[in-house]
Amino acid sequence: MKHILPYVTKPGRYIGKELNESVKKLDDLLLHGCLVFPDLYEIGMSHQGIQILYHLLNNEPSIYAERAFCPDIDTEKLLQARGERLSTLETSTPLASLDFVGITLPHELCYTNILTILNSAGIEFLTEKRSENEPIILGGGACAFNPEPVADFFDAILLGDGEEGVIEIVQRLTKAKKDNLSRAQKLRILSTIESVYVPSHISFTYGENGSIKTISSSSEQQLPITKRVLPSIETYDHLLSPLVPNTRIVHDRLGIEIARGCTRGCRFCQAGITYRPVRERSVEQILDIAERSIESSGFEELALLSLSTGDYSCMSDLLPELMKRYSKKQVSVSLPSMRVGTLTPEMMDEIRQVRKTGFTLAPEAGSDRLRSVINKGITENDLLETAENAFTLGWNHIKLYFMIGLPTETDEDIQAIAELAKKIIQIGAKRGRGRSKVTISVGTFVPKPHTPFQWAGQLSLDQSREKINQLKRILPKKGITLKWQDPEQSYLEGVFSRGDRKLSELIIKAWEKGARLDSWSDHFNFQRWCEVAEDCGIEPAAYLQERGKKEIFPWSHLDTGVDVDFLDLEHQKSLTQTYTPDCRYHGCQQCGLCDFETIEPLVFESGSSYYDRTDSRSFSEISSKSGSDSKFRYLVSYERLGPISYLGHLDFLQVIFRSLRRAKIETAFSQGFNPSPKISFGPAMPVGTESLCEIFIMELTTPLEDPNAALKTLNDVLPQGMKATSLVLTKKRIPQTLVSEFLIKLSDPLTQDEQSQMQRFFDSKEWLITRTRKGRTQKVNIRELILDQRQDSDTELTIKILTRTGQPGVKPLEALQQMIGREADDLLSSMVRKMNWQELDLQT
Repeated sequence: MKHILPYVTKPGRYIGKELNESVKKLDDLLLHGCLVFPDLYEIGMSHQGIQILYHLLNNEPSIYAERAFCPDIDTEKLLQARGERLSTLETSTPLASLDFVGITLPHELCYTNILTILNSAGIEFLTEKRSENEPIILGGGACAFNPEPVADFFDAILLGDGEEGVIEIVQRLTKAKKDNLSRAQKLRILSTIESVYVPSHISFTYGENGSIKTISSSSEQQLPITKRVLPSIETYDHLLSPLVPNTRIVHDRLGIEIARGCTRGCRFCQAGITYRPVRERSVEQILDIAERSIESSGFEELALLSLSTGDYSCMSDLLPELMKRYSKKQVSVSLPSMRVGTLTPEMMDEIRQVRKTGFTLAPEAGSDRLRSVINKGITENDLLETAENAFTLGWNHIKLYFMIGLPTETDEDIQAIAELAKKIIQIGAKRGRGRSKVTISVGTFVPKPHTPFQWAGQLSLDQSREKINQLKRILPKKGITLKWQDPEQSYLEGVFSRGDRKLSELIIKAWEKGARLDSWSDHFNFQRWCEVAEDCGIEPAAYLQERGKKEIFPWSHLDTGVDVDFLDLEHQKSLTQTYTPDCRYHGCQQCGLCDFETIEPLVFESGSSYYDRTDSRSFSEISSKSGSDSKFRYLVSYERLGPISYLGHLDFLQVIFRSLRRAKIETAFSQGFNPSPKISFGPAMPVGTESLCEIFIMELTTPLEDPNAALKTLNDVLPQGMKATSLVLTKKRIPQTLVSEFLIKLSDPLTQDEQSQMQRFFDSKEWLITRTRKGRTQKVNIRELILDQRQDSDTELTIKILTRTGQPGVKPLEALQQMIGREADDLLSSMVRKMNWQELDLQT
């Protein structure tokens, strides 16, 4: 797909060649597959599961698992127009030619993206229609616990933890390939693997009222199919060389899973059921992963990942140690998932040193009564105390997340949201430093499968809108901002979350009508879904109704390991507002999952670690001494050739920052709110322009012992396509005015008319173009910026362009388009390379 880069938005998504990607000889493989995330690259590369499975599979010598992501709409259309197929990121192998394709199921609004991927790859949507030569389509992830709306698209789906299961799957597929087994035989073999669900082997019968009557298996596979549970997450060699994206992604950081599972017991939370039991990593393991992974990646942020990071038992040991280790290295530590009740003032003070954005709390419900219903386990006093601590420690912006439509909710509970927000803003006025702000974020409750609320109904669209409007009316305007998730997206999420196989027709027809990227609000079209549902004779609201306790769900044949009786008991306890404590600290609550032989909670005791605690200085004390007044400036020249040139300017900055960190070249950092490396860069190059002569100047606090050795080390860690050509001590600064020489190779020769047009261009003294930036339109005389040209052949020419910092400029292809009059789109396939540059002294 590399040849389409000039024609698509954000071509960096399709480049590949990231640091730590797996490269194997295709001739040596026994099994060749691909891991696919059904969303855009910047979302998929932020997903921890893809990183884990990618390295696990590629640790198997004879197996190669590449990557692919859902193409954006423009790329999908381009592939279709050219008759080309979606291919892998690493080797550009068409997905349709592989042995297997594994597609993650992260959330319900990605389902049309699965069809985009299959169609772009030339693979049949329905498993029953696939030929012997098409790859086995595997699934897994959060939505695997009710995959029925998309079950017809998958050959096999793994339930639960994937680390052991995927290895067993590919080993069985490898043997089946050697034995030249048929597709049907392969699926039979997969159905014998623990926790693997083969949808084509399962059938449903329905009663006259449309409810499910029976679920049966046509193979040896016994129902229900129970999820796979990894007893411990302590194995971590596959986590030490994380993939490092070249282009910016949503969560652009090193993520370390410090614990898996949560048993707080929030009754609305599906993840709290499906990821049980809690299995923690030791402090020593986390520190080792951090040390080795930061060194191999160059990331400047480290995120401690868990369903509830603040519940990690050794956080009071871990967080201060990480702060002390990484403050001098300017690596920040973030805790994305904190919980009221686990946030001590001491921990908040540590977080404050590196987390300078808003402080987020998740009350979920406005009143203590409703929080008791959902088993949240926190009170209004807990929330107000945490807010007061946050304001006192220097935060001035608190974000609160709530759900509307929770079981037993009343108007008084909605009113309580406003009252709580008022109390917090009042605390901010008293305790805060400067103007305090509160942001209220609201989402519609979706009763998820396998939770105590799976029998509950979901709000209608009108009900959701009315509750949001009620909040608009009662929330104060001053200091409080209200945000909400689109009720229409929540509605569709609920339908697919609770739906059955009848919805596969709806998904296919909506996709055929243009449904794409439904989790992106600028692409989501609810009216389209409504029209298609009517065409299919489907009533979406029927899936959102309250369910009876004896009703068979579309997911009743899939087992999380937690007893349905336990879920029923929790539902009953919600009605009496009875609290269920966390089994980590208060003994087994009889959910039915653990056998206490291979499956049980794995929790460490705080204070049991061996690392050095003799340094009692705080983060701020260490970081305040990390600077130096000495300055040593080095000029680095480098090349950027091939697909890497399609990164944007900000992407190149990040690539260089991380490469320097990997090369152990420690730059000076700026002071203030968000310290950044003291590096000055040359003028930004247009996306897709190659260069032999890019520069940056870096400021160090100590001189390099051996610049030549540093140059070699830097080249060892730069991405493919980049090469540093020199590294020298300098007193100069980045030139403000320069003349650059660009070589342009055209795909089609210059015509006589184009050459005549070019002569007219250079004969003129003025050539004005109109340019609009940030709503402001101005005329730019580009003739004075294009100093000279030399035609080497009818397909090659060299032009010299003047660049002045802070002044309007002109891009090489933009200049050529004006010079010869050819359509801009017809020039996109041209190769443009910056050959050299010269500083221009305007005083001479």
